[in-house]
Amino acid sequence: MPVLKLNDTLLEFPLFQDMGHEELSMLISRTKLEFIKLQKESETVRKDSHDNRLLLLINGKLRATTYSTDKAYSLTESIPSPYIIEPERLFGLHQKSTSTFIAETEANIIAIDKTEVARLFDTFVAFRLNIINLLATEVQQRMDELWQTPPVDLRDRIVSFIKVVV
Repeated sequence: MPVLKLNDTLLEFPLFQDMGHEELSMLISRTKLEFIKLQKESETVRKDSHDNRLLLLINGKLRATTYSTDKAYSLTESIPSPYIIEPERLFGLHQKSTSTFIAETEANIIAIDKTEVARLFDTFVAFRLNIINLLATEVQQRMDELWQTPPVDLRDRIVSFIKVVV
């Protein structure tokens, strides 16, 4: 993929916002990026897997299925590109995937190894701030959900559950 096109592709993701052309070119030239082509219906991430890569869906669609703890039910959603696959699972206490991701269409992913992501933290301030912002937003939304009035009827409980999962 030509550098200019790759620059534009990366700028579609919040992790690379506010990075200038020169910074993105340096990132691309110094970072090991793995390009993965997925065929329709191929699995990219399995629930409970431990991948150690940041996965960026650059085109195509994925189908994500998340199961309840007791496997009594599941929720499946269609995810269009651009999309970062579970960035909150790259670091922290629980690093296993919570969902299974299957290509709904032909799709392409850029994978960045966890050690490369850590190096990007050190090298690019904008990247570091963007990932901190992404994760902080996720935590704040989860904390806010804890203080919401619990739904009383079944319909509202289902809606609330789906909003939390998605």
